[in-house]
Amino acid sequence: GSDNGWCVRTAVATAWECTFTVVLQDGQLSVEGPFYDNGDSVMSVTGGTGKYAKVRGEMKLHARDAQGSAYDFVFDLHH
Repeated sequence: GSDNGWCVRTAVATAWECTFTVVLQDGQLSVEGPFYDNGDSVMSVTGGTGKYAKVRGEMKLHARDAQGSAYDFVFDLHH
């Protein structure tokens, strides 16, 4: 899949507040929440389309490297 959205810096060198969409083969997920400069972030899944139309839950962002150049998106979803 892919993602697209925006983040606003809320705490210098510490955190951002983000809103974005994750586009998957069977639909899209809307995600909102904090993105931390250091450490994992957990965001809320606030809605979806297609197969994910009635889904809610959380998405954990986990950096694959110290530079933050790649992330794992780990979803915990329920209807």
